[in-house]
Amino acid sequence: MIKFSGYFDGARVCATEGVWQSFENIQILGDVLLFKRDVLTDKLGIRHTDQDLYTDGQLVVLAFLKWGSNAFNHLQGIWTFILFDKRESKIYLARNVSENAALFYCNKNNVPYFSSGTAYIEEIWGDDLEIDSIELARIVTGK
Repeated sequence: MIKFSGYFDGARVCATEGVWQSFENIQILGDVLLFKRDVLTDKLGIRHTDQDLYTDGQLVVLAFLKWGSNAFNHLQGIWTFILFDKRESKIYLARNVSENAALFYCNKNNVPYFSSGTAYIEEIWGDDLEIDSIELARIVTGK
């Protein structure tokens, strides 16, 4: 099961649970299980004999460094993560919708929080948590 949680403190992604990695100017927190790694590593110019030297998270970062946000189109597998590009000062929340990878987020006191499960978000908000059922339905259905 994919499990991670954390927040963005304005300068970096902070993990409260899960695998946090930093590579060049990119930080990533989440869980990634790539399928067909050989296809992706071919596109990245990594030899098959060397592909085991890279974690799936590192391959995501290398793909992002090469293709920017188009990198998500090159990923096959189960993935949900937060990626922070320090150079561009942008945060990307990404998940593979077709694999039902969960990603929850909220903003409290101008701090974005994110998690692969609802427990962390519930903990952040406590009794003040309200779910907008109309917005939730729009997000789920894409309408």
